[in-house]
Amino acid sequence: MSRPRRRSDTEFRVGAVRIVKETGCPVAHVAKDFGVYERTLGNWVRRDQAERSIGLIAGPSMATRGPKAIMGAAMPPAARTCSLTHRS
Repeated sequence: MSRPRRRSDTEFRVGAVRIVKETGCPVAHVAKDFGVYERTLGNWVRRDQAERSIGLIAGPSMATRGPKAIMGAAMPPAARTCSLTHRS
C-alpha cells in the first residue's frame, strides 16, 4: 500500500536537506528518518545545490548555521549519529 500524499513545509524541507549536507549521511538514511521517499529528498538536495550555485538562495550557507537552527531538538536519531556510524 502506498503512503498518503503529504505536503512538506519549507522549514521541514530545508532541515532535511541541511542534515544530508552537514552530516554526510546518505540521502536514503535521512529520508527514512524523516518519513519521505529517498527520491523526494534527493530532489530537494539537488534543487538546493542548483539554487545555491546560481545565487538564488541568499543568506548564510547551511554549513554556517547548523542543523538545530531549524530542526531544533526534534532531529531524528540518525541525523545526530549518522556522521559517526555511516561515514567511510
